Amino acid sequence: MPRIKKQDPLKFEERTYWHPYVLQSLAPEKFIRVVNKILKGEYVLLRHTPPDRKSSEDVPITSEGKKFFS
Repeated sequence: MPRIKKQDPLKFEERTYWHPYVLQSLAPEKFIRVVNKILKGEYVLLRHTPPDRKSSEDVPITSEGKKFFS
């Protein structure tokens, strides 16, 4: 009978969407790496406005200046 391969249940994919509150808690070296990737367009910075002030700024914008979601 073939053995069943065990998968690591805690293995996550690389994070590509970043919220400003999460960036505040990063160590300085990791913060610099993440911000550089955001500026290059490899990662997306999420924008947040309070629920009482809904606007189009809630939609992340790519490095080309296009809205990520339609």
